[in-house]
Amino acid sequence: MNDWITYQIPWQQFLMILIATGGVLLVYFKVIKLLFKRIKLNYGASESTGFLFVERLAIVLIGVFILISFLLVNPFFHGFLLLILIFLARDVLVNIILGSVIIREFNLKVGVKINMKDYEGVLFRIGWTGIHLSSEENIDFIPYRYIYEKGMSKTQQFVPSIARIVCRHNKIKDERSIIDLLKSKLITYPFLMEDRTPDIRAMEDGVEVTLGLVSTRHLNSLKDSLKKEGFEIEIIENT
Repeated sequence: MNDWITYQIPWQQFLMILIATGGVLLVYFKVIKLLFKRIKLNYGASESTGFLFVERLAIVLIGVFILISFLLVNPFFHGFLLLILIFLARDVLVNIILGSVIIREFNLKVGVKINMKDYEGVLFRIGWTGIHLSSEENIDFIPYRYIYEKGMSKTQQFVPSIARIVCRHNKIKDERSIIDLLKSKLITYPFLMEDRTPDIRAMEDGVEVTLGLVSTRHLNSLKDSLKKEGFEIEIIENT
């Protein structure tokens, strides 16, 4: 026991651990995660609740490993700092822990309709400390602690708006290149329903895209985002 208490690692080793774990997370979020989204866009695969739970658990364990490494640099002084940090971040930590339980228990997925005492809307994003609900008026952030205390119910998968648009690029004329550009951009737009794969196909007068929006009010956001990429947008249908 005394050997464990007195065991320390040098700052250089801690920095190497920090760089290595940071590199792993960077590769995951900037490469692997985007690759998964691209596969989902191309083949219609959906992200399961189990995968989301494992992802959160893995990142938490990496965080715990970094904190333990930091503690071992100077066990007593850094232990005191960590106690202060835990006290200050207690609400965040509670929401993270409750979030892992709630996501698993309710089988949360983007696109389901959520009902709570003071909120109602479509699940727009699953965050680390809470969820984002989209209604016709706005997007509300609901902490997991509120959900745990107040409860909630969910209904069937629900897409508030289906838009069908025709895209033409001001500079690019090759249809395959336009489709590839659309795929690379659409996966980055947060206002698209993640569980509905956009249908992209070449037509005589341009590239037609059918997609699900979190809310009808996001149609202008879609148009503005694509126009910034050099597209001309024609709305065919919006239901």
